[in-house]
Amino acid sequence: MNQLRDIGALKADNEARISSKVGIAKKHGISAVTLWLYASNGKWSYGRMREEVLESFSQLAPESLCKLTESVIEEHVIVLSQMRRKMITLDDPKEKKLFSSQVDALPKCIKVERTALGIPNHIVGVSIAVNDTGIDNV
Repeated sequence: MNQLRDIGALKADNEARISSKVGIAKKHGISAVTLWLYASNGKWSYGRMREEVLESFSQLAPESLCKLTESVIEEHVIVLSQMRRKMITLDDPKEKKLFSSQVDALPKCIKVERTALGIPNHIVGVSIAVNDTGIDNV
């Protein structure tokens, strides 16, 4: 093992204070006393970087959620558009009826996904109805 790399990781964990001192020692396979010796000799400050770490996590979380939300909304638009195009091209009434039931289930799935992400789950202007003569956009 590379001793310098291990000490660097040990110092980072100690200063980040992500877990207890005993937990950090166990993670690195040393005793809490050995951790204390390293910290004392190196003048490490337990939890010194905790605020910085928490701040970075609190900044990354909304950015990550925003990217996920954007991709989910884009995916919903694409899937609904593809289904609409497919519905228009179908000629057999039985196939249309079967596909219509799949189309009816999709908004329910989208609603659940949007609710989980905390975004509005109502969909406007995407309803497709099948009648005996063909397709009506509702």
